[in-house]
Amino acid sequence: MTRAINVLGDLYRSSPTFRAVAGTIRDEGGVDIREGNVNVAATNLTNRAILLSPQTLSNAGSGDGPSLVSALVFEMNNLARSSEAEAVYGLAQYGAFNAASYARELERIEYNSGLSSAQIFEEARGALRAHGEGDHPDRWFLQEHPQSRALEPMYSSFEESLLYQYECQHATVYENEFHRRYNNA
Repeated sequence: MTRAINVLGDLYRSSPTFRAVAGTIRDEGGVDIREGNVNVAATNLTNRAILLSPQTLSNAGSGDGPSLVSALVFEMNNLARSSEAEAVYGLAQYGAFNAASYARELERIEYNSGLSSAQIFEEARGALRAHGEGDHPDRWFLQEHPQSRALEPMYSSFEESLLYQYECQHATVYENEFHRRYNNA
């Protein structure tokens, strides 16, 4: 975790986008980072906590999947958008959504977190390279164009991202949450 905090400090110095995310989190009450029973990482808005799997906690950048730093940055982006999620929850409580539209709006928040994570990567790639994290744009929702090698978003649109989130069952988790919480259509 000490290494991750050092990398986050370099991100803070290198990325205006990350400074804005961190500032929002600070202004809204901070964050508790801890191990949790999650697949990779998750944000608990109620407790202002980022939960990390043991595998993610131990990935200093050389293992498969998201590194600790990339997972923290993504979840920090989600936490910085907590007011957007709270608005979705409030509208759902009053019947403004069905399960699919609820999942869609929460996935839109996560999609925007991915775009922000990508921007942070691009702004701070030099700092990330110094820590061995600059050669994995896929962990930051980016991919290299096959011909030009330029970085581009992993998903060409929100709709493409949403389709993938249904394929991997992520959006379905939100639909199930909707049925448990709101017991609506």
